[in-house]
Parts: sequence; C-alpha cells; structure tokens
Amino acid sequence: MCKKLFLILFLTAVCAASSQHQPTVSVLYFNNLSPENEHPNLGKALAEILISDLSANTSLLFVEREQLEKIMREIALGQTGAVDMESAPEVGNLLGAQYLLTGTYMLDRRSVVVTLRLIHSEQGTIVGSGRVRGRRNNFRRLLQRVSTEASDITAKLAPHTGTASPLPSNPDITLETAVQYGNALDRKDNGDLPGAEAVLSSILSVSPEFHYANISLEQVRQRIREASERHDDVIDSIRGTGTTIMQFNQVASNYMSQMQFRELFAYCLEVRDNPPSSPQGSGMNVLEIVDYYLLTAASNLRKWDFVITHGDAFLQNNPGSPYFPHVRTQVRMAARQYEREQEREKSLLSEFAHYKEIGKYNGDESHIYRYMVGARLMDNQLYERALEYLRDIDHTRPEFLAENIRPEEVLFKRFMCFYHNFDRAGASTVYDILVTQYPDTPILSALEPIMDFFGD
Repeated sequence: MCKKLFLILFLTAVCAASSQHQPTVSVLYFNNLSPENEHPNLGKALAEILISDLSANTSLLFVEREQLEKIMREIALGQTGAVDMESAPEVGNLLGAQYLLTGTYMLDRRSVVVTLRLIHSEQGTIVGSGRVRGRRNNFRRLLQRVSTEASDITAKLAPHTGTASPLPSNPDITLETAVQYGNALDRKDNGDLPGAEAVLSSILSVSPEFHYANISLEQVRQRIREASERHDDVIDSIRGTGTTIMQFNQVASNYMSQMQFRELFAYCLEVRDNPPSSPQGSGMNVLEIVDYYLLTAASNLRKWDFVITHGDAFLQNNPGSPYFPHVRTQVRMAARQYEREQEREKSLLSEFAHYKEIGKYNGDESHIYRYMVGARLMDNQLYERALEYLRDIDHTRPEFLAENIRPEEVLFKRFMCFYHNFDRAGASTVYDILVTQYPDTPILSALEPIMDFFGD
C-alpha cells in the first residue's frame, strides 16, 4: 500500500514538474508597416490563425488572444502590439509568457511580406526569426508558409515534439477573407458581438472551409448566449423583488425592446391585478402606463377583440392621457383587422367544407385535412387559428400525409405560426426537432435568421 502511495505521489510530482517547465508563448499582434496603414486588423487575424495552428504542438502553452487583448488595453500597447526589448519583460510578465512571438506585415500592390521574431521576454533577446514573402493573389499559400515558419521557430523551445499542422489547402482563403476575419475579431474585442457574428457568418457563406471563422463564430455566439442569460437573470431578479413603477418600466421596456410580447402581455396582466403606487406628488396614473404596455402587447399578438374592448375602456377613462392618440390608433386598427379576419375566415368555410367531402381526408380529424386547413389559414395570416390545426399533426407518420406533403413542411408551417404569434418557446421546440430529425433540410438555413432574432 505504501509503495503504491509513493508511486502515485512520485508520478504526480513528475507531471507537476513537467507542467511547470512547459514553455509558455504569447503570439502578439503583428505590426502593420503597409503604406497608409492598409488593413490594420489583419494583424489580429494573423495572431489568431497562428495561435490556432501552433497549438498543435502540445509541448508548448499558448496564451489566448482574448487575454492578450485585455493586457494590451491595460498597458496601452495600441492596435499594433509592437514590443521592443525594453518592454518585453513587462509584457511577458503580465501575460505569464516566457516567450513572445511578434513581427510585422507589409502589403504592396502585388505582394505581402511577413517577418517573425521570437523574443525571450525575461532576457529581452531574440531567440529566433524568419521572413516570408508571397503574392496577394495567393494568400492561402502565404499563410501556410507563415504557419510553417512560426512552427519551426517555436519548435526549438521544446525539441523532439514535432511541429504544428499547416493551414488546410483551401483556395477560398483569400487576403480579403483574412482581412474580414480580422475585422470580425476587432468587432468582437470592442463588444460588438452582433456585428462580429454577422461578419463571421458572411465569411463562412463564401468560404465554408475557413475553420478559424467557424471556431470564432461559435465563441461569439456562446458569449451572446451568456450575455443574454445574465440579462434575463437580472430582469427575473427585478421581477422577483416586488414592483415599483421604476421596476415595472424597466421590465416592461425590456420585453418591448426584445419584442417578447407574450411575456409583456402576461406581465402586464399580473401587475394590473396589484399595481404599484404612484410616486408621491407625481400625479402619475400607474394603471394608465400598465394598460398602455398591455394594449401594445395585445396589438402585436393580434388579439384584436382584447384591444377593442380594453382600448375603448382606456379611451373613456383617460381622455387626457399622453398615450391617448396611440391607443386610439391601436383600437381603430384592431377594429379593421378583426373585421377583415372574420371575413377571411368566413370565406374559407366553404373551402374547408370541400376538403371534408373528399374521401381521402376522412373527416375533421384527418391529419391531411388539418394540414390543408392550417395552411390556408396561415396563407391568410390567421396564424393563431392556423396553429390550432397544425399543432397536433403527427409529422412522424407519413401514412397520415398526402404524397406531396413532406414532414418538414408541416414543421415549417408550425414554426412560422409560432413565430408570428411571438411564441419563442414553441418556435425553438420545432426548430430543435428539425435540427435533430431533418439536419439536411434546406429549411433550416431559412429559419436560422429567425432563430437569431428570437435569441437562444
């Protein structure tokens, strides 16, 4: 038993010692020497690409670019990240890196020149260097050579360990792609996550094999998810600590700005039953504000009868309200829409009766009948009524459907009804079914922007 314990402790100590002596490298942003500072964010792209490629050498530790960005801002190194022998010890100490890989890039009309320098941060000495020149119109090849050169230089820090894998052979990776990638990273660093997501998605639509963009896009989306979760937690905590008029406004305006009208409608009904008191001396009518949000939510949810009934009561009770003109417009629009929808649904009744008479539809409970009726209601923008028919169709039983109706089409129509009813949970459930059961359907690409709108 003692021998076993001794062996375990010995191996643990060896692993710890090995980890402590593992060289740590930080890849800095490359200094732009191009005339007129052409493509300033290309340095960020080069750094991120090299970190990804060089990490294949598991005998070295590499500092993440996000940590580099944080330190650069703290010590005001600037966009270039230029480090000289005097500043190397401070930068290396802050990054926890014994070695700094830096360099320059310069573009002219036809070519790109990239230089590399590996600096020992504590000693302030250059321990390796390299230079790569390539054509602008063959940037893929240039990146491969830069990656290989950097790998050879850093491999000397941990001999007998092999080198990083070269960049994949992909003719779509152009200078313009790399520049866009750098711009996306810069947006991410400056907190513009939606902008970074849009640029990265654009890159992948043109160059789907540019895996660096895929990795960064997933990181951006994860950060958006985390930020959204934190935001939702804050709003939930505000709701859970009682309701003052300021808290109500904060929660309600949040739901309004995110177009979460179902949540807004339910919240306003909840607050209306126990409204907060008005601030002393303000002369504010709290119910007036609550009803304004309530009617706005109902109008967007196409609850026309509710808007007509409660909107008329609002106008009678609050003739001097600053919301009076808006509510009056909502009531008038609701009355017109309600009348039109009633007429449209009435005109469709004969068509529905025709469906019933066709033998293969087998009456009201037939899945084909429900699909046909739901589709026609959806075509006429009667989304809530359409959902009543489309919700319960069993898309997994093809024998229930006509030959020309695919299960994905049923799910697509169901999704769109949830979307138009601002039902985030319902739409997400249908989307997950499509991803799981029909991952190759082109419908998914059409729904992705809507899911982005809804959020995760």
